[in-house]
Amino acid sequence: MRLIPWIAVGMTLVGCESVERIAALTDPCRQHLSLAERWAVAKCLPDGLHLSDKIDYDLTAHRPICLEESLAEVGANVSQDGKLRDGQGKEIYFYHVPAGPVASGAHIEDSVEESKRKSIKHQQEEKLLRELQEKYRVISIYPGPNDGRMYCPC
Repeated sequence: MRLIPWIAVGMTLVGCESVERIAALTDPCRQHLSLAERWAVAKCLPDGLHLSDKIDYDLTAHRPICLEESLAEVGANVSQDGKLRDGQGKEIYFYHVPAGPVASGAHIEDSVEESKRKSIKHQQEEKLLRELQEKYRVISIYPGPNDGRMYCPC
């Protein structure tokens, strides 16, 4: 019973800033942008995207890559015009990578016409991506099995 006042005092002394630091140390997705940058950048994200979203998977390190990590890597900041830009001032574009063929092998049985259609669509996607990369700093967001985000075994 006497611990409750001490816990309250301890929480008062810790404050929000220290709690934020502790959270940053324990969550690998929150170690990349300062608190002020996180707030500003998060406000500029398109609907449905969050800094903590896992958008890719690092096969070498066996860990997910979060959107915040990718943004920090390119030096993301909010410009005077309210747009997200990389460290060189290039506007950031979030490219949702289309899902590939199912691993079940169902695509092997496709007709010749269906294979040609998929090939053309793939070429169009590659062309679109190249055009986007000329104009923007592109951050690719890979699909996952259920929610459209990258699946990772974490």
